[in-house]
Amino acid sequence: MSKPPDLLLRLLRGAPRQRVCTLFIIGFKFTFFVSIVIYWHVVGEPKEKGQLYNLPAEIPCPTLTPPTPPSHGPTPGNIFFLETSDRTNPNFLFMCSVESAARTHPESHVLVLMKGLPGGNASLPRHLGISLLSCFPNVQMLPLDLRELFRDTPLADWYAAVQGRWEPYLLPVLSDASRIALMWKFGGIYLDTDFIVLKNLRNLTNVLGTQSRYVLNGAFLAFERRHEFMALCMRDFVDHYNGWIWGHQGPQLLTRVFKKWCSIRSLAESRACRGVTTLPPEAFYPIPWQDWKKYFEDINRRSCRGCSVPPMLSTCGTRRARARGSRPHPGHCWPSCMPATAPRRTRP
Repeated sequence: MSKPPDLLLRLLRGAPRQRVCTLFIIGFKFTFFVSIVIYWHVVGEPKEKGQLYNLPAEIPCPTLTPPTPPSHGPTPGNIFFLETSDRTNPNFLFMCSVESAARTHPESHVLVLMKGLPGGNASLPRHLGISLLSCFPNVQMLPLDLRELFRDTPLADWYAAVQGRWEPYLLPVLSDASRIALMWKFGGIYLDTDFIVLKNLRNLTNVLGTQSRYVLNGAFLAFERRHEFMALCMRDFVDHYNGWIWGHQGPQLLTRVFKKWCSIRSLAESRACRGVTTLPPEAFYPIPWQDWKKYFEDINRRSCRGCSVPPMLSTCGTRRARARGSRPHPGHCWPSCMPATAPRRTRP
């Protein structure tokens, strides 16, 4: 039997079609391997390791006027943030995202669900981020029990099976599953932890964002409880599951389901149908990530001079900015929208 290197050489010496196929397979496998290595390098690197150095684990609540606590009666809906890893130390971007949502939605409960938090009556970990966010009367830090969240949904059996095997993108896939389960079970608004909220979003219902002309995005979701669109998302998640392709269970899933929902082949054919609406990229990504440097320009030339004017949301482009060695925050916008968190961010 030929050894693998001999076999490879024979294939490369074969017919032109054989050589092309062989080179394609080798290139595909190499690209796949490199993508996984890069992903784990980004995910596994220390998150803002030096940023909290010598900062206190607990602080007194700032004297700034906090949001009015929501009533104990019926509320317009909750706002959810998720941390599906075991991390319990929110970084400054995470803190700013939650604070901006709490301040622009004083009438709503802002629920921060973290997988690493202990359940029961255990006290919260001592950390600057948790201490600061606990100052807001409408913010709650709660443990995320994935088994309980997925119970009585199509995701329950999938979650039981996936726990016994390794997958390269498991953390983002868990986040994709959790957000659609939350929308199905409870309704309300889901936000990624790199969004800065500039105005109240309560008027948006059964809405999701558009990432590009070809793909939707789940970084923002606003749905009624037990909406059929979310039920279809959960079924598609299981029926067409592939944890080895980046985005397959997230943006691509939402795009697939929306096309089926509207009976269209291209997103350009419809922005809304059967009660579900997609908003254009400008609503959530006012500056394309390729132009991330614009976040650091003079604030007078940008549209985020206040928290109550468009765009509704502003992403900070954290991953892209960090990859280029820059600070991952639009410093001009933060002090006005996050007065409690912004002063505590260390300076270079």
